[in-house]
Amino acid sequence: MFTDLYDQRSVTVDRRADIWAFGAEIYEMFTGRRPFGAADITDTIVAVVSRDPDRSALHGQVGKVGCAAIAIALTLWSAPSAQQPADSTLRQFYDGHRWFELRDAIAGRQVPSIYAGAVAAAFNRVDKAQQLLTRAIREASTADAANDARDVLANMYLRLGRSSDAVRILDDMIAAAPSREDLREGREVFASFRRIPNQTARTGRRRPFQCSVSLMGVFLPVVVNGKPVEWLMDTAFSHSAMTESEARMLGVAAQGPTTAATDFAGGTAAMRTAVAARMTIGDAELRNVPVLVFPDSQPPWNEYPAGKRGAIGLPVVAALQSIGWTRQGWCQVGPNPSRGGTNLAFDGGTPVTRARLSGKPVDLVLDTGNQGGTQLWERFARDFPEEMNQGSRSTKRVHRSAAQRTVRLSRFRRFVSASVVSRVSCSLRRCSRNRSATTSSMETSASTC
Repeated sequence: MFTDLYDQRSVTVDRRADIWAFGAEIYEMFTGRRPFGAADITDTIVAVVSRDPDRSALHGQVGKVGCAAIAIALTLWSAPSAQQPADSTLRQFYDGHRWFELRDAIAGRQVPSIYAGAVAAAFNRVDKAQQLLTRAIREASTADAANDARDVLANMYLRLGRSSDAVRILDDMIAAAPSREDLREGREVFASFRRIPNQTARTGRRRPFQCSVSLMGVFLPVVVNGKPVEWLMDTAFSHSAMTESEARMLGVAAQGPTTAATDFAGGTAAMRTAVAARMTIGDAELRNVPVLVFPDSQPPWNEYPAGKRGAIGLPVVAALQSIGWTRQGWCQVGPNPSRGGTNLAFDGGTPVTRARLSGKPVDLVLDTGNQGGTQLWERFARDFPEEMNQGSRSTKRVHRSAAQRTVRLSRFRRFVSASVVSRVSCSLRRCSRNRSATTSSMETSASTC
């Protein structure tokens, strides 16, 4: 189906769509297969908007059906406008946060800066993202379109610890949309970062040091303002965090108003912001680290002793460039000369890894701090109805949220253990597009790939 027909909101389709479809039919008649065959509708859309049909399938047929081959060439490959990704399809991927599909759809194409910039940000190509998103802001035809690009840019800055830059972007968003209360509330939360320099990091040498590795997660030895603590690495935490008593012990002063933080399961907790002047992990040293401060009553820290009431969030993990660990309790941080694959992206401040189940892609949040087990969301139920039908249903409290209807999938638990953990290995530098991502030491990362 012609690309513009995938979305009812698309622009008016002219006779080129019929010519394109005719070429596709001719191709199948003389090769015995579809020019854009794929396992499901999503993969088919990606194939249509991102690549040409296999021309080698026509070899040997030209002598017999030369005219047909010429017709195919004219319809499938000589109409560039028909092959370009439909803006409506790209918009679907963008609005749905389908960063892997959007990356594949725009590869080698000239597309609007907002899509190319969002992909660059998702795969942590920071300089390219800044360039493209700044251009998207400048070229935007409406204030809302400009703020779309600013939103992507602000989220990238926050996950990199560039909080001062993020507040500056929020200022620009409010100037463009002064009636948006959500923007004003967001700026109020991070206002204390305005006068603080952005986080910086010096990674040093990559060498092993002792850490704690268990089913509860990976706990790294950290020195904050000269005082040692041992904190959980939590890649899905938007910032590093600590309790109020931990902050007092470390000489970290909470600032700004008390606001609410929300987790993936819908739970909320009170928090304030602060800045840790100096933090060291292994040979890496960070300055001006933005942190969130929670009440001492906040689970799970209310059950931990002093010195363990904190978490290492994504901006610090990203600054370390890579983190590796073994089951025996040895960790490494710092630049990793090996390059990983491309099964890790960032949805705003959330790392997402891609795996496959029953031949279909499935995107999973990479949350090293999740102590409540694997959680699957509504999109999984839509994409894998056969798996849902095989599960056992119940109602339970998930983490600290209200009671939720749940389905227990024993087969998927085995899949996660065998497939996702073994595939998550990406250097925190930029990942190449074609390398595989496997590891035997359970090395993982959460920054640039």
